Amino acid sequence: MKTTILKHLIVLIHLLFLFNMKPVFAQQTNRTVKESEYDKWGKVIGSQISEKGTWSTISMSYATTDSVFLINNLSKQQISISGIREGAFMKENSFLWLKNNNLSVLNLKTLENIEIPAVKKYVVSMNKNILISIEKHNNAQRIVLRDIKGNSIKTIENTRNYSFDNETNRMVYEKIVDTSVFLEYIDLSRPLSSNAVAHKEAGSYINFKWNDNGVVILSQNENALSSICYFDLKSKNLDCMNTNLIEDEIDQTTNTLYLSTNAEFIYFNAKKKLVNRTTNDSVEIWYGSDQLIYPIRKMRDERGYTPYTWVWNRVENTVKQITDDELPNIHYLSNSNKLLLYNPYQNTTDNKLINDYDVYFYDSKTAVKKRIIQEFDPNTHLFGNVGQTDDFVYYYDNNWWWYNTKLETATNLTSSIHAEWDNKLLDEGYQQIAWGIAGISNDKQYLYLYDTYDIWKINVKTLASTKLTKGRESQQVFRFELLTKSKNTSDIRLIDETKNNRLVINDLNTRIKSYAILKPNIKKDMKSEPIQLYATNKQHYLYDWGTSKLLHYTTIDGKKLKAAIFYPPNYMKGNVYPTIVRVYENLSQTVKEYHNPSMYNNIGFNVSNLTQQGYIVVLPDMVYDKGFTCASATNSVVGVLNKLIDEGVTEKGKIGLIGQSFGGYETNFILTQTDLFSAAVTGASLFDLVKDYFWNEPYEKTESWRYENFQFRIKKPFFEAPELYIKNSPLYHASRITTPILSWTGKNDTNVPPEQTMTIYTALRKLKKKDCYATYPEARHFVTSKEDQTDLTRRIEQWFAFYLKNEPKSSWIK
Repeated sequence: MKTTILKHLIVLIHLLFLFNMKPVFAQQTNRTVKESEYDKWGKVIGSQISEKGTWSTISMSYATTDSVFLINNLSKQQISISGIREGAFMKENSFLWLKNNNLSVLNLKTLENIEIPAVKKYVVSMNKNILISIEKHNNAQRIVLRDIKGNSIKTIENTRNYSFDNETNRMVYEKIVDTSVFLEYIDLSRPLSSNAVAHKEAGSYINFKWNDNGVVILSQNENALSSICYFDLKSKNLDCMNTNLIEDEIDQTTNTLYLSTNAEFIYFNAKKKLVNRTTNDSVEIWYGSDQLIYPIRKMRDERGYTPYTWVWNRVENTVKQITDDELPNIHYLSNSNKLLLYNPYQNTTDNKLINDYDVYFYDSKTAVKKRIIQEFDPNTHLFGNVGQTDDFVYYYDNNWWWYNTKLETATNLTSSIHAEWDNKLLDEGYQQIAWGIAGISNDKQYLYLYDTYDIWKINVKTLASTKLTKGRESQQVFRFELLTKSKNTSDIRLIDETKNNRLVINDLNTRIKSYAILKPNIKKDMKSEPIQLYATNKQHYLYDWGTSKLLHYTTIDGKKLKAAIFYPPNYMKGNVYPTIVRVYENLSQTVKEYHNPSMYNNIGFNVSNLTQQGYIVVLPDMVYDKGFTCASATNSVVGVLNKLIDEGVTEKGKIGLIGQSFGGYETNFILTQTDLFSAAVTGASLFDLVKDYFWNEPYEKTESWRYENFQFRIKKPFFEAPELYIKNSPLYHASRITTPILSWTGKNDTNVPPEQTMTIYTALRKLKKKDCYATYPEARHFVTSKEDQTDLTRRIEQWFAFYLKNEPKSSWIK
């Protein structure tokens, strides 16, 4: 059974990959795609497969609607269901979907369909035998349990809050009888009878949290403090916290968070009673020493913005506060008897997205905490635990470390291995980022780690290491794919080497993605051809398409790089073509991507639109020198264009440049350094780096971290190297710009202040340069409404058509 499922799953994934690749062929149909035809194209947004692999679905999103295509993998029969994005299988018997509050149950054997009206939501049980529908009936809510054909088995009237747990196959719910509230549960793996848990005359039961043995419930009471309760599935007992233990300290219990595996410890959030307010509404006081700047401090201080975390010890019947102002954040380990505490606002330097902080180990039984990591950098890689047990914690600090919570000792796992565990050598100016942990073996003896290219297997006891792949030698990057997650933690996966493990391989020379199977001591390439189940966008073959290739070129300062080149239909070598370069760090990996032609583009840029209109589109890689970000970008872009000009592909007077966000900033700067471009578009971009460095974003810190440890790669604070900020700021070199610029922004952008785009407009207006500025009142960092996307896409294409192709000027261009 498992073999069959795996086979069909791999086939389906290959299908999705292949039909999202850029076509590298041209058909001689003498037809290009017109704007009016764009809506014929759809995008794959999901897929499913039935338990035995007999049926599968492909979910497609189109401009006007969404559709699910239900496919019989054996007979190739296809059924189209419009107006939905997803559905659910019940074994091989039924397929379900919800549309306009009607639940359809399609019998996959007879293809007969029944509709169940007034359904708000539905859930399928773990064994796929029971359908649970939440329905509106007589102005009330009811829960109906149905069989695999959709027939009603049991109906529970007048329900309110409910929760179904797939792991235990149980459901708990509120039932309202007159003014009383009853809490009941059903075991779906047994005869379907309701079982009483508790009842009260008023209030509600909410915020259900499950583990293997029971469920935690927040019991809300009128005019009284809410209580935390635990219902044990084996003993059928409901145990509730004594609120008298904390009623003098807590104003409101907000929600349950986590429970230990044995449910001995239950963690919840609660707001403390406010005693003194330290802020004054009439006067804002900002302190340079504040961990939190004034607006955030005010919210948290006066409005109880962040509640504290408490723990209820069910065995000892005690309640203790865990987090406070000094250590407000918490990371739960697997069985939650032990925790990690930290304060992300400990450091006020603002030189990183999240500043370094100390990490403390906390034992819930003893209430003792101990610092285990000093000045931890969470931007590099978050810490975590290995699942099923809280005995070990892993973290990255220039090497991978393994902390034993019982012995309270830290072991460096990788100090003796010659490998690059992070991006430092590839991009010295950027924030240090570890390549990551692939997973851990089922017996917790081996940890699987990524370096720049390969997968390593480390014995956590002996520290013996094995490199499982040979990516460095072949210039390929190997990574695991489709691994099973550990049940009790979200940040590490289980790897069973006795089974086939699927690898994804990215070839750095060709930018081609392939797959392999990793078996014990064997790497076997997947040579078999995938079976085609469904062909998306069949109308593609009715039109002419260009090709795409990877271009190798040399930057102005002698570095070897790559660029993705997309050619127009019926491209003929020797002809000169209008060319558009899009910039944003590294983009050559997109060389095999398929782009649906569309007017709905959140930055107004679409490769297929432009190639269909006769342009060559260039997406180059960048390599950055620390402190000279945009000079590096200029060297890269001019390098690739010099090669294309030398080869007679394009020429000065026919070249455009476009970028958004950081790519827009690169565009702005490049235009101050060269006159190669005859038109440019910059969106949501920075122009004045000095002003931005000191700007307080509407959150918790200034923007300085972007310059000292992120994309701008300056690495030094402004006061140590003001000349670098001026040198990298387009504003101070704007007088050199000769290219007509279309600039745009979203008025509600919180990533890049709209004032920056206004600065572009003001500076170029002052310098009497050709400039047009468009602002979208409802947009943020991207344009999201279809109306705005269509408008921006059309304006960009008209801008380039006028300046690069000498087409008639649109009325809005002056």
